[in-house]
Amino acid sequence: MSAVALEHQLTPGDLDAAARTVWGEARGHAYDTLLHVALVLCNRVRSRHRCEKSLLEVVTEPWQFACWHRCNPSYRLLLRVDLSDPQFRLAMMAVLQAIDTPPAVNPTRGALHYLTPAAHAASPWARHHSPLFADGVHVFFNTDD
Repeated sequence: MSAVALEHQLTPGDLDAAARTVWGEARGHAYDTLLHVALVLCNRVRSRHRCEKSLLEVVTEPWQFACWHRCNPSYRLLLRVDLSDPQFRLAMMAVLQAIDTPPAVNPTRGALHYLTPAAHAASPWARHHSPLFADGVHVFFNTDD
């Protein structure tokens, strides 16, 4: 059993949806940033955040990841990207690494949320929650601190 799965067998659909999310949320950034986003997805499965049991359920939960919003300019690209795109391959690698990352060595410290530093500071629901980790691109935090 992988480090992510609690009661759920990972499927190709889980991996594909998670990689698309990582690509949509962090493409163009360093590999570590892709990995940190992937770790948040895995943290949500591990913690059963919002009762999601799979990576697919995590990323398709409404209004959780901006790249899946139909009004997002990247949404159509997200649906079409495939493994011929080097950044998508990196996103897939980040998801696979995140799945195998034990919680004890997870640099996000179990964070369930992330925002850019500016969005974190401006967000009424997030700004009062202390960051657990920051990578220069995102601030990672939980809302139950």
